[in-house]
Amino acid sequence: MRIAVFGLGYVGSVAVGCLASQGHSVIGFDIDETKVAAINAGNSPIIEPGLDRLIAEAARSGKLSAATGAEGKLDSCDIAFVCVGTPSADDGQGNTQERMIL
Repeated sequence: MRIAVFGLGYVGSVAVGCLASQGHSVIGFDIDETKVAAINAGNSPIIEPGLDRLIAEAARSGKLSAATGAEGKLDSCDIAFVCVGTPSADDGQGNTQERMIL
């Protein structure tokens, strides 16, 4: 299965590593070029036990890649996960500004 994951923070990074380790082709998206570069170099952008190994193996095998933009890259995806933060605004409502950037 070809899977897209939006957001390469704590949730998204673990998701891409685990999904790719199960044999899926995964592409991760983030607006942070540092996180994208880390994934593409086979490194985890977060500290999580065992994740460096999963990401390194997946990147080396070609099962995992990352990009800052999704233009033209979603057509072949079977499913997409949105793993971006939803901080609360001052009035208690969810601030969905980060989702709109995607």
